[in-house]
Amino acid sequence: MAFAIRDDWQHQGLGTHLFKRLSRSPAVCIRQFHADVLPQNSGMLKIFHRSGLTTETVTNDAWSA
Repeated sequence: MAFAIRDDWQHQGLGTHLFKRLSRSPAVCIRQFHADVLPQNSGMLKIFHRSGLTTETVTNDAWSA
């Protein structure tokens, strides 16, 4: 999962806003997210960890290669 935010709009909370709208929308009945996020995608990882939702991180050595 990733949000593509134009460079000049990054670091303004847009990714966080989009995730909150998606995860808390009453029109969308989402019980669980599963996302594969590369370890170097710190922005997306921060969004998940700051969301207030339960998160689980699993490291897969295949990504390290």
